[in-house]
Amino acid sequence: MKIALMGQPNSGKSTVFNDVAGYKAITSNFPGKTVKYTLTKFNLLGQIIELVDLPGTYSLTSFDLAELEARKYLLKGNVDIVINVIDASLLSRSLELTLQLLELKLPMVICLNMIDEAERKGIKIDIEKLSKVFGVPVVPTIAVKGKGIKELFSTAHKVGEEKKIGKTLNFSKDVEEIIDQLSIQIKKKQVDQEFNVPERFLALKYLENDSYFMENFEKRDKDIFKDII
Repeated sequence: MKIALMGQPNSGKSTVFNDVAGYKAITSNFPGKTVKYTLTKFNLLGQIIELVDLPGTYSLTSFDLAELEARKYLLKGNVDIVINVIDASLLSRSLELTLQLLELKLPMVICLNMIDEAERKGIKIDIEKLSKVFGVPVVPTIAVKGKGIKELFSTAHKVGEEKKIGKTLNFSKDVEEIIDQLSIQIKKKQVDQEFNVPERFLALKYLENDSYFMENFEKRDKDIFKDII
C-alpha cells in the first residue's frame, strides 16, 4: 500500500513523515529534475506501507517546479491513499488544496495538524462536521509531539482498505452544466486515459486554463471543446 503525504509548506507534513520514518528514509530526485521527495517503508497492521513525502504544495494549479512534480506524481495513479496535512491554525487557506485533492477521487484522510496552535489562537474546529462536509476522516494531530500519529495511519490504512472516496465541491448550476458537457467530451475523446484521473478533474483544469493540461488537450484535438465554450 502506498500513501502520499500532501500539504502546503509549513503544514508540518515532513514532521509527520519523520515521526514514522525516523532514520529509515531515502531521499530521491524526480526523474530528470533537481526536485526531491522522501520515501520510507514501515509495517502497519501486518502490511508493508510505502510512505512518500511529496514537496510542499499550495495548489494543484501551479507553475512552481516542485509543486508541478508533486502533482505529476499523483497523476501517475500509483498512490493508494492521500494524507492531506493541514495547519489547523490556518484552516481556510489550507482547504484550497484539500478541495482540489478531493477532485482526484483518491481515498483520503485529512490530518488536522498543529491543533494545539489553533486552540492557542482561540480557533475552535468542529472536527466531526468537517469530516461530514468532505466525506473523509479528519484526524487531529500534534506532530512535533507525536500525538495522533498512530491514529492517523491506522485510519489511513482503514480508508485504503475500504477505498473510501470523499465529496467534491458543487459549483453553481451553470458552471456544473459546463463541467458535465466538458467531461462527456473528454470521455468521448478518451483524453482521460492519458492522465488516469477523473474527467471532471480534467474539465476543471481546462476551465482554469492550466497550461500543462491545455498543451495535452491541443495535442489530442485542438478543437475538442469548440462546441461547448
